[in-house]
Amino acid sequence: MISSLHGVVLHATADQVVIDVGGVGFSVAVPADVAHTAAVGEKMLLHTSLIVREDALSLFGFADRGELEIFGLLISVTGVGPKSALGVLSHLTAEQIAEAVTAEDDAPFRRVSGIGPKTAKLIVVQLAGKVQALAAAPKPAASGGTDVVTQVAAALIGLGWSEKVATEAAVQTAADATESERASVASLLRRTLALLGPAQGVRHVSDPLDATEPSDETELAIEGALRPTSLGDFVGQQKVRGQLQLLLDAARIQSRPADHILLAGPPGLGKTTLAMIVAHESERPLRLSSGPAIQHAGDLAALLSSLVPGEVLFIDEIHRMARSAEEMLYLAMEDYRIDIMVGKGAGATSIPLELSPFTLVGATTRSGLLPNPLRDRFGFTGHLEFYEESELEQVIARSAAVLGVDLPTDSLSEIARRSRGHPGSPTVCSAGCVTTRWCTAGEQRTSTTSVRHSSCTTSTPSVSIGWTVRSWMRSSVDSGAAPWA
Repeated sequence: MISSLHGVVLHATADQVVIDVGGVGFSVAVPADVAHTAAVGEKMLLHTSLIVREDALSLFGFADRGELEIFGLLISVTGVGPKSALGVLSHLTAEQIAEAVTAEDDAPFRRVSGIGPKTAKLIVVQLAGKVQALAAAPKPAASGGTDVVTQVAAALIGLGWSEKVATEAAVQTAADATESERASVASLLRRTLALLGPAQGVRHVSDPLDATEPSDETELAIEGALRPTSLGDFVGQQKVRGQLQLLLDAARIQSRPADHILLAGPPGLGKTTLAMIVAHESERPLRLSSGPAIQHAGDLAALLSSLVPGEVLFIDEIHRMARSAEEMLYLAMEDYRIDIMVGKGAGATSIPLELSPFTLVGATTRSGLLPNPLRDRFGFTGHLEFYEESELEQVIARSAAVLGVDLPTDSLSEIARRSRGHPGSPTVCSAGCVTTRWCTAGEQRTSTTSVRHSSCTTSTPSVSIGWTVRSWMRSSVDSGAAPWA
């Protein structure tokens, strides 16, 4: 793709110029006003679009990128070819085209040679809502500023933000940016993404936890203490632990971020805990998000562009991420770079954004839903298995030691036996029972555990998720007896 030409004009006609670039003459079709201003022997800069056909490679050039974007929109209209689009731009400026489309007035287009009434109406209908951003783009005093802000607004629209939000963000960022930032599309775009991001649902491990986790400071301290912080403290998953240790050791020796990691398995087996351990043992900050929170490519771009060197990014339920974000992630994982497309069709251009090296840890309960190109970009894939009863006993014994609880051996074995293979933590109602449904205390819980307090009449007799010593301690204190009694 030839996106621009800068050289000496060798020849000029009413609709064509020949530009010498490095000893090679390029013949470029241009609008009438551009051809009129071309002076033989003088230097000229053209923003170009290369149209590839079976019998020819044709270059179309424009004085500014705004006209190039309008050209790309015009040739996307049914029945409008490159020559017809060039004819429209020879008779109308980009602002006049935007005003005509906004006013739903097809008369200006009917006056262009080669554009009939039907095609003129199609231009108005198919460009509706696509050219307002160009018409509303700010016009800074600095030379070239309008072009930069227009590209940023168009890039944000392509990333999934609404036209209003994108335009307002680009204008606000340009007003606050320095002169050097306004001169660079990538710099201004990165600053604008920081304004719009981070994506909703993203948090650092030091941020307040969400509503599904304990909100009391004591509860937060307990939750943090119960999670192991190193692979040596992590119980079970011996194969995955050994491979992760090798991966982290290799990254440490080579002084680079660890390879990207995919953790697959049923809920409650420790995928989030392992991601935290990777960050802790790498001595890197950790940022957490989830697939459903990344609703379009813009959410992911805002997140990736704000990462610091070496940061660990954890995306839970990564298989639920938007498809456009998945495709952006391919290049980010391989080259630590994202290309943001501006425009469509032959006139489309890309804005490259360099990213800081990072480690992606993805977690999924349905690895089969991940596309093969994404799955192949993970340097390590770990499949987590259900825990043996002996391993669950170690988990419970460790939690008891952390909390300072004297747990009888028979109680420890009974809890492990009823945990059904994983150490997930249940919730406890105000009456002290551990349940999944409505209990007599009038509280609804989402955990699938159903160990009942003796005063609770909830009819859910089986335990399907392991529970923490904290829950056992609460229920036993309330009832004065073993919690399964």
